[in-house]
Order: sequence, then structure tokens, then C-alpha cells
Amino acid sequence: MRLITIAAAYSADLNLAIQWLHLNKAIKKIGPVQTNQGTYSAVLIPKHMFDKKKIKNLVKNKFGTFIKVL
Repeated sequence: MRLITIAAAYSADLNLAIQWLHLNKAIKKIGPVQTNQGTYSAVLIPKHMFDKKKIKNLVKNKFGTFIKVL
């Protein structure tokens, strides 16, 4: 199982990125949103046709540097 973590400085930014990926049918499941030293992060399970590079490109094209794909 492939897991991808995305992180953002604000929870609103993270939620927008998660919704964007969901609308593009890129993710299967979303783990709980966690907070660590002022950074919000969530673990995602992508669909079989999306790898980390495709997810990163989708997020970077829409949100730029506000969201990090780890």
C-alpha cells in the first residue's frame, strides 16, 4: 500500500488540497489530520493510477508552495 503525506501551514489550505485531490479522483482514503509544531498534515492513499509524482504535480499546479507533498 502506498501512502503519501501532504502538509500545510494552515488547516484550511490542507482541506482545500484534499478536496481538490478528491474532485480529481486521485485519492481513495484520507487519514486523520494531525498537527505538529504548527504544521497540519494528513496521510493519503492514492488510487492505483496516481503515483506520488502525479499527486505532487496536481497539487503544485493548483496551490504552488502552500502545500508540500512529502
